[in-house]
Amino acid sequence: MWQRAIAACRRQPLATGVLAAGTKGALADVTSSVLLQDGEIRPARTAAFALWNASYCGLAVYGMYSVWLPRMGVGVATSVIFDNFLATPFLCLPSYYVWLGAVEAWTGEAREFSAAKSLRRYADEAKETLSLTWALWIPIHCLTFSVVPVPLRTHFVAGCSFCTLTCMSFLQASLERRR
Repeated sequence: MWQRAIAACRRQPLATGVLAAGTKGALADVTSSVLLQDGEIRPARTAAFALWNASYCGLAVYGMYSVWLPRMGVGVATSVIFDNFLATPFLCLPSYYVWLGAVEAWTGEAREFSAAKSLRRYADEAKETLSLTWALWIPIHCLTFSVVPVPLRTHFVAGCSFCTLTCMSFLQASLERRR
């Protein structure tokens, strides 16, 4: 069965990466809610984690890690620096906050959706979210870009990010209480 799953990932890396990333995002938020927080699952945050992970961690990460960076022929250090200091602060984390704002508006937790307001929330919380992200992802990406085969990078990152997203969900819950 494991060999079939790996074969499917190699045949359809984008589709399986998006599915794995979205599922992992929702499961990480639920895990954090149950094990690290008060046990209350917040559907808007869980949906935001799922949608953000499917779109960013599935689609964008596949494009960057499995297509663009390998074609550019950049090394491990350049890839780690690109992801952590360009993609993460300017694409990855802002996209989470935009998804969160959209889902909160859709579920009625917010009166209306405003991308600008979502990005202001990110700017207010960037120090905390970036500190956590860098502490976890710099070492992980040293492996991603050195030993993980190119077609499986999205899947590797999805697996690793279950743990990092559980931590990010815990952080988001504390930031929600602070708000």
